[in-house]
Amino acid sequence: LPARVQAMAALRGVVRQKLEVTKHLACKVAVQAVGPATLMIACACLLGSKRRDDSEGATENITSLVPAVCWRTVASFLGWWTCTAWATLISVGVAAAKAGVETFTR
Repeated sequence: LPARVQAMAALRGVVRQKLEVTKHLACKVAVQAVGPATLMIACACLLGSKRRDDSEGATENITSLVPAVCWRTVASFLGWWTCTAWATLISVGVAAAKAGVETFTR
């Protein structure tokens, strides 16, 4: 019976470690997927501001209902926020891997 308990404890530790690594990898993939998408939204906002400038009198689409300065503000916020967050996460990941943090070295 004690050998069985030790085996279960060892298995529980291995499963817990595997879940931690899987969670870490899922977060990395989520950040990698969200970053380019957010930058594309920022580019779309810039195109919306350009379209707003071109169609001053028209009201047939959403870009003409929202002032151009709003599109530019949203684009700059999304762009800077995404680049800063992405650079920070990558820098922390590289620093942690160099420091030998177990999760980042696999």
